[in-house]
Amino acid sequence: MQTPPLPHPPTATPEPPAGGASSFGSLLRRYLLPVGLVERPAGDIYACRSVIEHNKDALRRWLPHYVRVHAALAGLLFAAAGSAGAADAPVWVVAAVAVPAAGEMGLAICFLGAAIALRLE
Repeated sequence: MQTPPLPHPPTATPEPPAGGASSFGSLLRRYLLPVGLVERPAGDIYACRSVIEHNKDALRRWLPHYVRVHAALAGLLFAAAGSAGAADAPVWVVAAVAVPAAGEMGLAICFLGAAIALRLE
């Protein structure tokens, strides 16, 4: 008498949707942040060095994209805060737009610094 096979245990990572389609949230996260862009080095010293060089090449390629995206978002948000201030909107409305604009500018500056550091290396 043969016993039926045991079901596979659940995996730690969720399966992607059928048809290779990604959810809008994951695409938006990938467009705005370098999530999943680099790999963790593993193996002997030569394999680790190879993965590190691959990660540097990927960051050299994609960090300018993230700088442009966050600088454009910061510009749009600062323009919206300025027009809200010019239209005599309440202070909380102007602050609600200006604070995310400052955050976007901070991200753009951080990504720009990393991109410059990778180019100078």
